[in-house]
Amino acid sequence: ILFGYIETFENALEHLNKGVIDSFLDLKIDWLKRLESNFNQFITKVKNDFTLISVLLIPVAVAINFVGGQLAMALKLPIYLDSIGTMLVGLIAGPWVGAATGLLTSVMNGILAPTYIGFAPISILIGITAGLLSKYKMMSNPIKIVVSIIIMLLVVTLPQVPIIIYG
Repeated sequence: ILFGYIETFENALEHLNKGVIDSFLDLKIDWLKRLESNFNQFITKVKNDFTLISVLLIPVAVAINFVGGQLAMALKLPIYLDSIGTMLVGLIAGPWVGAATGLLTSVMNGILAPTYIGFAPISILIGITAGLLSKYKMMSNPIKIVVSIIIMLLVVTLPQVPIIIYG
């Protein structure tokens, strides 16, 4: 009688384990499908940002950034003007086009002065932040503009501190 109970208990455990594993695999597959769907939606949104006009704006903005940066250096201004084009493109064309503009500007400036390459993440953040602020209509009234300026100051300043100190 005792062996019969043990076999029944082992069969019950085996069926329970199989059911738990099957339900876990179903949950995992469902989660992966949702992740894939979200990723595909994200890629579609990024692709939609890069229209012909957006792509044509990128070199213009990189030139604005380059001229602004050189002008600030030549005049020894206490302000960096090498992100005007990045913010402009981010506001007009969206966050991902702004990020691409910031990256290209950093690479181009990095050819002349290699220290600029370390600030590429900051340029990317500037483009993304400007694009998101525009997307959420933060430039529509004076109060929102002041909030946007504070957000941009935080996004630009805080990540630069470790780069400047340890870079």
